[in-house]
Amino acid sequence: VSFDVESLFTQVPIKDTLNIIKSQHPNIHFTIDIEENGKLPFLDVLVSKKADGTLGHQVYRKPTHTDTYMHPSQKQSVINSLVHRAFTISDKEHLQRQNSTT
Repeated sequence: VSFDVESLFTQVPIKDTLNIIKSQHPNIHFTIDIEENGKLPFLDVLVSKKADGTLGHQVYRKPTHTDTYMHPSQKQSVINSLVHRAFTISDKEHLQRQNSTT
């Protein structure tokens, strides 16, 4: 069965859709993240709506993020990983800010 996801979610209230999906199997759990202030976290990416209608993306950190990663002897690997993550996920607009926090 093929369907247009955008049409589905614009025509059916989101809470009703979630209840339908949850009712399919008792061992499978679903959650829905709602956009706030034009931003929506998805995995490691924070997707945002720009003023011109396009989408921006940057590294997402949970509110509980502490900037603590590993023992100091492992610093170089952590830095390499964070820089790689910033370059892979962030768009050009957000890249400088991501690298300054890395």
